[in-house]
Amino acid sequence: MTVETPKLSEDFSDFLIKAKQHGYGSGDVQKVEMDNGSTTIVYYGDGIRYMDSYAGGIPYSGYEHVSARVEDGTRRYVPIWAMSYRGKTLNSDIEDESLGSLLGEFLVTPEAALPIRGPFNALDATKKYRYRLTHAATTTSLNEFDAGEAVYLHEDNRMIYTARFIGGVVNNNLGIHKLAPRWFVDGEA
Repeated sequence: MTVETPKLSEDFSDFLIKAKQHGYGSGDVQKVEMDNGSTTIVYYGDGIRYMDSYAGGIPYSGYEHVSARVEDGTRRYVPIWAMSYRGKTLNSDIEDESLGSLLGEFLVTPEAALPIRGPFNALDATKKYRYRLTHAATTTSLNEFDAGEAVYLHEDNRMIYTARFIGGVVNNNLGIHKLAPRWFVDGEA
């Protein structure tokens, strides 16, 4: 039996944009160092929670997920969306700490049409680096996507960093659009 993927609502997209604006790279972000060596960032909304956990420096890998409070009288949360990612530098043209700051500058301005990372195209404040978010032509929504990002030296268009992302709606089998209807279009699949 195939379960159709429910469509996420504009409320969900708006929440994810706010979470990204208060996430990695934000001046007010609270990063929690976990005992396993990873770092976790949490952002809360009204009945919804975003978590970003990552490990490593260069390369790094991580996982984001959004859980919504189930509308069944309990106070439990169920994951409704998730994304896995991995990134690395391609040469030594940028220091690890500089890359983290540079990515942070882009990640607090997510692309409204696909707010998984930064804008589709942007220059940093110094105009030395160009950031680009790309996605597979067949997966251009938060419901299911396969995407990448890259940073280039602006002067010669040489790629110095790359990362990959996959993700989308999770727990379709639970009828998640009925358990947390606020976050889906018309609460239907």
